Amino acid sequence: MQHRGLIRIVDPELPRALESDTITCSHCQRVVALHERDGRRKDGVTVHCHCCNCLTCVPCAETGRCEPFERKLEVLEARARLRAAVEAG
Repeated sequence: MQHRGLIRIVDPELPRALESDTITCSHCQRVVALHERDGRRKDGVTVHCHCCNCLTCVPCAETGRCEPFERKLEVLEARARLRAAVEAG
């Protein structure tokens, strides 16, 4: 799933609001703006992860591991269920 959005930044010192398309990194949930302040498209701010077929931010891509955020949540939930079962047993 590609998480896409739009950001609007209002700066009183600029003549108009800055708008940029954004993506949310599928590994860490960081929001990455895809345009510069002057409206030009940024290059090299996202990387396609071939393992999970999603866009990631550069810092996550540099780790060399595919760790989707959803998978991290599933692991935490499984640990919580196991802990609850052990405490109840």
